[in-house]
Amino acid sequence: MWEIVAILEALGYTDRMIQSEFSCPNAFVLSQFIYAQRNEFPRSEIVNQQPIELTSKFREELEIFITQFSHSFIYTIPFIIQLILDYWPTDSSNDFLPPDLNYLFTIVTMASLITSSGFVQAIGRRGSFYMGLQDPIQANRICIPILWIGILTTILLSTFSIIFGFYQRIAVTTQA
Repeated sequence: MWEIVAILEALGYTDRMIQSEFSCPNAFVLSQFIYAQRNEFPRSEIVNQQPIELTSKFREELEIFITQFSHSFIYTIPFIIQLILDYWPTDSSNDFLPPDLNYLFTIVTMASLITSSGFVQAIGRRGSFYMGLQDPIQANRICIPILWIGILTTILLSTFSIIFGFYQRIAVTTQA
């Protein structure tokens, strides 16, 4: 039963979320309920299934790995581009970015990746949990508000960054 609690917590469920979504007081009570349902799905059906060929299993696992890797790797592309541009042999007259903007570009890229990846991960975890339960309506009910919060957060951070950039430009101009 503790394994079920660990899985629920690994999926990102807190006691408050469990209480609001499942009307259970905490993760332990929900895990007791899930554990009590184990007889509904007899293990013999799983054991008596036809054996899967090793090559098709390997191929499925490879496809899952490539999919998961590409989902994570996509977030590194802006950093790779920045690294290439930093080491690209140029003279100072044709730099891609002025040296004082390199740090700003890196900070903005990191903030963007943290924001988007955090919300994408939250949507992915919640969505796959409810889709695994074959409840797309609940998945929509949970994931759409997370999407809107992510969009709003990104817009607010972008607005703040633009205002900060204008302030920096005004401050540099008045000092000169």
